[in-house]
Amino acid sequence: MIIRSKIFQPRTVHFFSLIIWPFVKMKALVDEVYEGLLSMIWAELFKQEEKQFSELSHFIAFLVLSVFSMLFYHFEDLEDIVVLSFFALWLIDVYFTKRGLKTNQYERIILEINDSVVTWKNITLSKRVIKEQFKQAEITQISLSPLTLMGGAFRTVQAHVWRVFIIINDVDGYLIYEEKNATRAIKKGHDLAQHFNVPLEIAHSEGQGKYAAEKMSTFRKTGYSNLWQTTQTATTVKIDKTFSIATVKKLLKSVLAEAGVFLFIVIMAGVMVRFGLLLTFLIGPTIGIESPTLVLHISFTGVLSFFAPKIEWISLVALSFAIMMLIQSGWKHSQAHRITIDKKWLRYRIKGLAIAQLSTKNIKQLILLREPKPALLLIEHHGRLLEIDDLEDEEEYEELYYRLLEQLFKSRITNE
Repeated sequence: MIIRSKIFQPRTVHFFSLIIWPFVKMKALVDEVYEGLLSMIWAELFKQEEKQFSELSHFIAFLVLSVFSMLFYHFEDLEDIVVLSFFALWLIDVYFTKRGLKTNQYERIILEINDSVVTWKNITLSKRVIKEQFKQAEITQISLSPLTLMGGAFRTVQAHVWRVFIIINDVDGYLIYEEKNATRAIKKGHDLAQHFNVPLEIAHSEGQGKYAAEKMSTFRKTGYSNLWQTTQTATTVKIDKTFSIATVKKLLKSVLAEAGVFLFIVIMAGVMVRFGLLLTFLIGPTIGIESPTLVLHISFTGVLSFFAPKIEWISLVALSFAIMMLIQSGWKHSQAHRITIDKKWLRYRIKGLAIAQLSTKNIKQLILLREPKPALLLIEHHGRLLEIDDLEDEEEYEELYYRLLEQLFKSRITNE
């Protein structure tokens, strides 16, 4: 028996990566500063966790902001050009990254099964052959592992895929198969597990069902956070994502984390120029820099107008782009989710559009993925599944898991 598969390798545009290297490093640094500031603001304004960050952390953040502000002030004429160039290069890099998925470059995997001996071969892009041999009796498990593929100079998400591994003696793993579609990946893993008479396990998973890496309690130890609402009629159960302060905060945090950095760059570039001017005026002579002329009216409106960034056509273009990114991210994260369960069907809808449905009586597994990206899997006994992977965070997935589990146990359709 011979099993053949291809592991596609995205193309990389090396020359372009070298050209934009300075912008990539600048973006990485800005990301760190932005995420740090966002975490501080979130912890202290929303979670009331004032002591999560020490006074030293605040001082270092202020110091970094001060240094960058002075640099922005001294290179003020290049501010808009740098910001707009960054956005343009980021878009080009995303384009090349997505295009790189459509490639004929791939590694070949060949699995030869002869009696009790299994030969695994990996033929790389350079045609080098990596070969391993082991006995069938040494195969202890088939592992299904979700993976997020990153690419491009700015490390853009290319795709979320599933990889199937043969595990030898519970230690070594050999890649056999890669698939974007979760249903096909699980079917492939299931067929291999049956052939070798070993269990199939989904890595980084918890839940109810034979594919779960760890069993999860059937009862929630703490109460619900009311991120979801369960409504029951005589024939149907509806589980809806609620609109509350908790969900609005999660939505806001997701949008800011995903697209807010672009708005942060545009606004802070202008604010930092003015703050840099103020710092140079105050400490410039002390560090050997000529003190500039400063006009500042000591009033609320005076301070506000002083720190207001300049509005020029380049700034407006960059600001419009950042706002579009926020709107797009907000629209994606604010969609209404609903799951309906009756005796015949379990249906999943987003904004009223049917996404998938499963036969209620055939659902045998409910699995929560923790890494690399939280997701929820509902699996029928013959392998068809529903994958929910577009919620805000792990807390939302976990609450939905227990609400679904409660309803499925009521119908006595989930394996304990």
